[in-house]
Parts: sequence; structure tokens; C-alpha cells
Amino acid sequence: MYKNISQKQIRKDNARKVLQLLIKSDSLTRKDIAEKSGVSPSTVTQIITPLIEQGIVIEIKEGESTGGRKPIFIQFNKNYGRIAIVDISDMGTSVYLFDLKGNQLSAEYLIKGKVKIQTLYDTVIRCVKKKSDTENQIVTIGLVVQDGLYRGTDTIMVELGKDYAPMSLEAAISTNLKIKTSKVSSKNFSLEYYINKEKERNDNYCFISMTNRVSIGIVIEGKKIDIAGKRTLDITDIINDKNFNSKVILTLEKTRGVHTTDYKLEDQKDMFIIGLARIINNVHTLFSISEIMLLGDGEKLNNEMVEMLSDILPEDINIRRTKSESKDSLRLYVQALVEKLIPDFIEHAHI
Repeated sequence: MYKNISQKQIRKDNARKVLQLLIKSDSLTRKDIAEKSGVSPSTVTQIITPLIEQGIVIEIKEGESTGGRKPIFIQFNKNYGRIAIVDISDMGTSVYLFDLKGNQLSAEYLIKGKVKIQTLYDTVIRCVKKKSDTENQIVTIGLVVQDGLYRGTDTIMVELGKDYAPMSLEAAISTNLKIKTSKVSSKNFSLEYYINKEKERNDNYCFISMTNRVSIGIVIEGKKIDIAGKRTLDITDIINDKNFNSKVILTLEKTRGVHTTDYKLEDQKDMFIIGLARIINNVHTLFSISEIMLLGDGEKLNNEMVEMLSDILPEDINIRRTKSESKDSLRLYVQALVEKLIPDFIEHAHI
């Protein structure tokens, strides 16, 4: 009994390796897959055959012969399904449709501004159903929600048989549409994208994301650290607080195990800049950061603000303004969602 379970798990693990490789590659032969994945050629064939039968991977062309049969190139089928990304903020709600390779196919602006969560739910359901009727099957939905936009108590009453049950937005959508639905905070999501973009770096730096909320994330030797168990720290409400040390820096001090002193600035300067500079300076004291990357657009982040920060902060801190790259960061989220679908692909192929 245990032997059968073990062999089944080994097959699934091998299938996962093969699919991960194909998802990240353009096209590969069976020989390429075996060499790159470490899975034996015979096992690769056993895995690929049912994946082709289910349309999850496809054979696309023949390669050049080296004396025997011509090798056939295999590719992950980007059109096996679609991924819907719902971007929700106080500016409005949009739905983006992607193929399984992360190529954006369409974008639709649904709602202007913030609306009641029930209205948001009803609108998203109608939109996804409409797209499911006209496009390839939507296999998963990702919600990118502005942090703090809806409280945990904001729920939707969903009909379950003869009764109704309160559910979160993602649970309600998943229950209604029978499609896997997950949610990420927009600030954490953006930070993940930029850290991935800077992955070759091995120094200490931090990101400050400025939209309607301001949050900070810290990377030490290429690895993002958790601050009091959180991936990013929302600093919006304490930037203008003169007693911010007692609320935020103590949290950072506990994370680092080091004490800091308050950073005194001239009162005539813009209070937002002063509060932000205080936090940056203390982060620098704790973590010896070499660069601040400012993310965002609009009034919260402009050239004048960057110049003021440069004048206030120590000279050894480089300040870099980074433009928002929402389309590319959404693509990163799509890739993460496809990775989560691999067990479903394996199940569909009965491997």
C-alpha cells in the first residue's frame, strides 16, 4: 500500500518538474525535457502523452534529424485556458484577460471609484460570465485589491442550497463561478514584482510604494524581510505623527534587535517629507541600506519631493524613482497563478 502511494507521488513530482520546465520555456524536445528536468526519457514520454491527449501541451514542429527520427518540439499550450485578473482600487475596477503564458489579451474598465462590495461582486460575476461565453475557459481568477479598501467584515451573502452564508469576495466569486479565485494585496504584489526585477542585487535596499497609501518593504542581501510578520509595513497614518518612533520604529527595532534615535529635521519643511525622511533614516540606521526605490505616480511622488528627500537624507543613500509598471507586474501575478494550476493540470491528465 505504502509503495503504491509513494510511486504515485513520485509520478506527480516528475510531472510537476516537466510542466514547470515547459511553462518557463518556449519549446523543447522530449530529450531536452529529460536532460533539463532530470527525469528519465521513458518517464518523460509517459508524462507527455496524457498531457498531449488533454491538450495541456502540444506538439508544434519537427526538429533536424541527427541520424534517427526527427525530434518533435513540445510546447505548453497557452490557450488551454484564460486567466482573469481583477484590479480593484479606490480609483475603479478593471478586468484583464491573459493567456497561460502571461500575454495580455484584453482589458475592460468596469467601475469608476469605490463601490459597495455587493455591487463589486455582482459586476465581476457578470463580466467573467460574459467573457467565459466568448473566450476560452477561464481557469482561475486573481484579485488585486488595494490594501485597506474593504474591511474583513465586508462580506457577501451567498446562497447555499436553502440557506445563505457570509463569504469574503474571493470565496463568493469562487463559489458562484466554480473557478479558483485568489486575492493579493496590491502593495505586496507590486513589491514582489520589483524585488523579482532586482533579483541580481545582493545589497540592502528598500522600496517605498506611494499611491493613496504609503508602505515600505525592506530587502537585505537580496531577500525580503518580514516586519512584525508582515511583508510590507503601512506607514501612511504615522508619517505626520511626531511620535512615530513609538509606533513604527519600535517594530523595526524588534525586527533588527537594534535601538535607534529620532532623526530631527527642520519644522518648516513639508511635514510629509519630514515624516518620510525620519522613517528612511531610521531604516538606514538599522539596516545600512544603500538605496531607496520610490514607486508610484502622481501627486504623492514627484520630482520636487525626490529632490527634497535627497537634500535631507544622508549622502550615502541613493534615491531612485521608479515608474509604475502595472502591466508587467500583473504578468508576474499571472505566472504565479499558472504555477498554482500545475496540480490541476496533472489531475486533468490522470497522471
